[in-house]
Amino acid sequence: MGIKWRGHRCFTILACTTAPLFALSACTGAPQQTSESTLPIPEPSSSVSASSRDSEISPHADGTAFQFECDNPIGIGQTAADLGAGAEKPRVPEVLSINTASTGIDPNQWSAGVTSDGFQFQKMGLVMKAGTAFMLSVPAEMRGRMKIGWSNSGYTLADELVIAGCTSAQANANWLVYPGGFWLKEPGCVPLEVTTDQTNQTINIPIGKTCP
Repeated sequence: MGIKWRGHRCFTILACTTAPLFALSACTGAPQQTSESTLPIPEPSSSVSASSRDSEISPHADGTAFQFECDNPIGIGQTAADLGAGAEKPRVPEVLSINTASTGIDPNQWSAGVTSDGFQFQKMGLVMKAGTAFMLSVPAEMRGRMKIGWSNSGYTLADELVIAGCTSAQANANWLVYPGGFWLKEPGCVPLEVTTDQTNQTINIPIGKTCP
């Protein structure tokens, strides 16, 4: 399309200083006196919950622009509808469809999925026409608040994905589907730019909020 890409030592000291106290106490029968300086120092508490820490992932790829990895689609079909991409889904006919959970204008649920650097993952499959070249872009006004990423190699966060035209050797593989979705800072009506050699269109996906 002619597009450029841009310690152990602390515990040893504690054991050495407290051992004579225990020995003296055992010999004299006197109550043990423990000074505050010999008490273990508690670890500082964290304001981040364990569940939040557990949700943070290390992405497979994180950057501005990537060439799309066509290997290993998770599904193939003779039509987009075979892969769950009906006419009610956000789509560009004969190019792609976003396989949202909702139908019509109903918003997709804002989920508590995995996170990466402040972005929360919203899973939605990408259904594409085999052999079709196009580019997916986060609009300029959304950059810094939104990322996109589809790949069967791991979590991907990007501003742009270039699809050169993915194919499969399997029979009836006219349409392909890949895992991935959107990375967002907050719910919203999410715009996604779809550019082909002939057109530049924006489709909107309601995630946690309806679209106007």
